[in-house]
Amino acid sequence: MNYLVLIIFAFLGGITRYQISVWFTPINGFPIATLIVNLLGCFLLVLITNYIGRAYKLSPILISSMGSGFVGAMTTFSTFSNETLKMLINHQYLTAIGYDGLSLIGGVLISLICIKLSAYLLRRKG
Repeated sequence: MNYLVLIIFAFLGGITRYQISVWFTPINGFPIATLIVNLLGCFLLVLITNYIGRAYKLSPILISSMGSGFVGAMTTFSTFSNETLKMLINHQYLTAIGYDGLSLIGGVLISLICIKLSAYLLRRKG
């Protein structure tokens, strides 16, 4: 049963990743879709582990399946790495630095914001 829950969440995460890549095509070669899914993944993983799991007393299996399944299937480190490498090969150094900076610093900042938001929501919930 545990694997079935994980598979369902992974399926939904993969569909979400695909749909975002359809909606957001690269802008002048800048991989906006990958940036969006990875930043959204940072937010969702913190929200799932720090708020949803605590506020609704969900089982660890469900929380893990949501995080590893949905968020894991939606986000993509391999595509991020590949896109950065392509930029470097094509001598788009500033674009690669900007993309990596936005991804890394943005991910940390979004995670910190979501930690604060989760704490606030938990206090409100009582």
